Amino acid sequence: MKILKTIFLVILILIAIPLGLQTVISLLKAISVIARSGDPYNTGYSIGTLTANLLLLIIVIYGIIRLRPKKETKKGISHIIVIISLIAAIGLFVWVIIYSVNKKSVPGNTSVSIPAYEYKSASSINTTFEEYVSEKHGFKVRFPTIPAVNDYGAAVNYSSAIENEGGYSVFVGFNQGRTLKEKDFEPFFNGYLKGRMEQAGNNANLIWSRQVLFLGCRGLEYEHSAQLEGNTFYFQGIFFIYNNRVYLVSVVCPEGSKQSAYSKFDDFVRSFSLLK
Repeated sequence: MKILKTIFLVILILIAIPLGLQTVISLLKAISVIARSGDPYNTGYSIGTLTANLLLLIIVIYGIIRLRPKKETKKGISHIIVIISLIAAIGLFVWVIIYSVNKKSVPGNTSVSIPAYEYKSASSINTTFEEYVSEKHGFKVRFPTIPAVNDYGAAVNYSSAIENEGGYSVFVGFNQGRTLKEKDFEPFFNGYLKGRMEQAGNNANLIWSRQVLFLGCRGLEYEHSAQLEGNTFYFQGIFFIYNNRVYLVSVVCPEGSKQSAYSKFDDFVRSFSLLK
């Protein structure tokens, strides 16, 4: 019987080590998901995983304490440790729930938590770009020149360029009346970004991306590079959803003019506004 207890004790200890690491990872993931987007679907999944890991860890620890030699365990100490662990687990669970529920939300296509950065139209823009208004597609923005308009049926692209510097564009795609649910936003944005990078070429490299609020609408900002005809080009843009339309405000420029083009792109983005 003593040998059997020792075997079980060793097994539980071997289980406790990776389970403890997995619990810490689950905690960090839950905090990261809530802080990054507050998506209820992903948040619920993360909290559920964390809770399951915590409960399993408590059970394993309780088993280890019970199977330890009696001379090493004071009477009642196992119960005290389990109670403290349960209180800590419940407290952590309640804290995560309260934190996720109380995150600030904003109006828009749906009620969403504020991501890392919020863009608003600027009242004044330091640029020589000329204002362009598209009544048909519901926006106005300052382009460097009168934009070329390419209508693809399911999408329209407005583009204007500064010679030897960069091209600025506003892309409008039609979402065919589909209304995205909260859990659909993140995979939709990731898929859309992947598609844009595939269009740029197989050697496109994502530099960074972040979720943003753009004029009160949920969106994704990104930067990536790509090799085109032996030259490095940089792409930066923000796409967001409004009234079942996908808008992409972006710039593309060669490596040598990146600093100049990006500084103008900031004004280009802040000159953009929706016609409501």
